[in-house]
Amino acid sequence: MRDSACTYPCRNQLDDVPALHEMVVNSRAVIVASPINWNNMSARLKDFLDRLTCLQNLYLLKKEGLTTGKVVGILVNGHEDGGMKTAMDIFLYFQQMGFILAPFGFAYRTHGSQYNAKTDNDFFKDDEILKTEIEGIVINVIETMNQDLETKLKDKIVPVSE
Repeated sequence: MRDSACTYPCRNQLDDVPALHEMVVNSRAVIVASPINWNNMSARLKDFLDRLTCLQNLYLLKKEGLTTGKVVGILVNGHEDGGMKTAMDIFLYFQQMGFILAPFGFAYRTHGSQYNAKTDNDFFKDDEILKTEIEGIVINVIETMNQDLETKLKDKIVPVSE
């Protein structure tokens, strides 16, 4: 990879993404939520994750990574199939930046393909299973974060990327 590749800190558009980069770098954990859109994550989330390339490029340029050992949890819901695929697609972005998926760190809930976004909102708002799964993800992310793997793994993990 060329040294001219986009690296952190990166400013290629006049928007607030650099502030979001700072939040990711300074956090110990991230919980991401997305609807299922055409068997994938939302376009907004995809755009955001694509804009994290500057953090992944640090590893590719043999520079010190800023996200190794951080913890991620993932929540996905919608009225169509593809929950597990969507969660794993999201995780792959974070994995390439050195994040660790909390044990039982993703959950998905679908309402049924015969429904639509309007009926989904009412269903998910009152769904006790979804509430329990969200609570479980939060607990698992916090417990994993409290293990301080970011500090324990510093200088021990070998970044392997394309």
